[in-house]
Amino acid sequence: MPVTKGPGLRYDPFMHGRAAAIGSMLILSAACPVAAPAQDQPLRVRTTEALAPCVRAAADAYTRHGRTVLVDVGTLSEARHGDAMVGGSTEVTRAIEGGHAVEGSDLDVAHIPWVLAVRAEGESRVDSLDDLLQGREEIWVFGGSVGYEARRALQGLPAERLHLTTDLDQLAQAEVAVLPLSLAAGTPGPVLEIPPILARAVVAADSGAREAAGAFVRFLGSADGREAFSICGNEGAR
Repeated sequence: MPVTKGPGLRYDPFMHGRAAAIGSMLILSAACPVAAPAQDQPLRVRTTEALAPCVRAAADAYTRHGRTVLVDVGTLSEARHGDAMVGGSTEVTRAIEGGHAVEGSDLDVAHIPWVLAVRAEGESRVDSLDDLLQGREEIWVFGGSVGYEARRALQGLPAERLHLTTDLDQLAQAEVAVLPLSLAAGTPGPVLEIPPILARAVVAADSGAREAAGAFVRFLGSADGREAFSICGNEGAR
C-alpha cells in the first residue's frame, strides 16, 4: 500500500532505514541465544588427596547456596584452568610463588590433626606417639608434602619400621598407620602430638571468575564453611 503524504504525516527515509536495522537486530537476537551468565558456570576447585574429603563436603554445602562447585584431586602446581585451590600451607605457598595462584588471595581455613589408626584385628597396642617410637611395629605414614611434620616426628625410627605412602588402600590395610584425620575412615584413633596440617585456600591465577572464586575462598573461612570442613576435625584456623 502506498504511503500517503499529508500535513501530519511525512515519509522520512532515515527513520525508515533505522527501523529496518532494528528489525534485523531483533531477528538476529532471536536466532542467536545470549550466552549463559558466568554465575551459571560451576566453579572448579583443585585440592590434594589429604584434603579431598573436606573440600568435597564444603563444596556440597556451598552448592546448596546456589553455586555448583566441581572438585578435582591432584598436585596444586599442575592445576590448569581452575578457579580455586585448597591444600596444605606449603603447597599453597609454592603455588603462589610459582605463579599458579593469586598472591594476597589466600586464606587459612582449618587445622587438621594427625591420628593413629590401628587395625582392630591386629595385635598392636599403641595409643600415643611415645608408643610408636618405643614399639616394634611397622608404621605406615601418609606421605607427600603435607606429611613433613609426621615424618619429622618419627625420624628416629629405624628405616625398616617406617614406610611412607600416599596409597590410601595401603594405609587402610596397614596394621598401624599415621594419617590426617581427613583420611581416617570409620572411628579415628587418638590424636597424636604432631603439628596439624594447616589447610589454606587461594584463588587460581588462570581463573576466569576470580570474584566468584574469592567468594568461595571466603566461604571456606566462614563459620558455615568451617562447619562443613568439620569432617576433617577442623579446629578453626588461628
